Amino acid sequence: MRTHTTLTLRTLILNDMNPVKHTMTKNEISIWMETLPVICKEMFDHIGFFVNSIFQKGLVKKQIEQIRKECIHLLDAADVYNDLAADMTGLRDAVVKCLEDVFEQVHFWCTRYKVDDVNMPLRHLRKEQVNVDLQAKSLSSVMKAKGLDSKLQTVILECMSGLLKAKRCNYTRMAYVRGLQTLLLKVCTDASKDCVNRDVISRLFDWDYNTAGFANYYQARITAELAEIYEVDAQFRLLYEYERRFEMLSFKKSTRCYDLERVRIRQVMYTFIRAELNCLEKKEQLKRPAAPAAPPVQYGASSTGKTGTLAYKVRTKLSVDCLAYLFRLMVEADLIEAGVKTELMRFIAANFETPGMNAGGLSAASIGTKYKQVVQSTATKVRAALKRMLKQLDGDFGFG
Repeated sequence: MRTHTTLTLRTLILNDMNPVKHTMTKNEISIWMETLPVICKEMFDHIGFFVNSIFQKGLVKKQIEQIRKECIHLLDAADVYNDLAADMTGLRDAVVKCLEDVFEQVHFWCTRYKVDDVNMPLRHLRKEQVNVDLQAKSLSSVMKAKGLDSKLQTVILECMSGLLKAKRCNYTRMAYVRGLQTLLLKVCTDASKDCVNRDVISRLFDWDYNTAGFANYYQARITAELAEIYEVDAQFRLLYEYERRFEMLSFKKSTRCYDLERVRIRQVMYTFIRAELNCLEKKEQLKRPAAPAAPPVQYGASSTGKTGTLAYKVRTKLSVDCLAYLFRLMVEADLIEAGVKTELMRFIAANFETPGMNAGGLSAASIGTKYKQVVQSTATKVRAALKRMLKQLDGDFGFG
């Protein structure tokens, strides 16, 4: 249906006010200044007629959606008129005020009728970008003061910096980012330095901050947490706990998220945990059962000329890589004398059992290779084991 935004105001803004197409006289400007309040009232009456009528809901939604889109288009068109004479500047401001008033009214009814969201007028976007920038700077200062992980800070601020560069943004995303800023400011202010990372991650997850950066960060954090645990049973327990948490939350319905076009963060993390569990389960299935005890190992002759035997083997939960590196650390820390390296490797192979060891037992040559070539994942697991030992020592003797 035709309204002032379809005809009257459209002609005024796109034609009469365009200096390339027309030069307005003072008389024309004066007439328009007197007419605009009447146009605004008639638009209000038109909107009120529709929303209070007996028309079907679909027809009402269509009409208010049309007016809103026309208002946005005309506001953006009027926004480009700069460096005008004083009388034309006054007319432009009056036209903008008229459109703003109509837009505010129709936007209210669009929310009530759940009309699909649209991009903000450029004037509104610029105003909100100023507020987002100020709040982002405050949030950045608080996060640094609390010692929040720098990578997590980057993940959080990326949505705000992206919004500051955006040429278009809808009201839903703007409201989400502004709400997220307020929430995180409170969380960072209230949380202790020891708990701030955990609390912020929890709130981001609850708010469905479904950016690729946050998903990657959260997955890397869980992977690092797993690497600190060398017992397979404990790894399973951790993954099952995450699975239970994500599975329960995935059934909660919510329309709030950062990007409506992306998969929700709960589903992303649940899929990741299931993949990690499947991988760990397959690794355990590939391990062969422990081999029967190997034949007794011959010792060198004693002073009496007799030869001793050793049937017992030390069973460890460390992998071959970790066992070899642990012995290397003891040698380099001067805790044991290495002597001849090949003999040390043979001793380890003959006297230790590791998870998944094959029927032939450990290979001294393989241990020697792993002793020399240590990868970071191995070092991380050994470090976790040493930290647990140190924690136990502190607990036993009160060194903590």
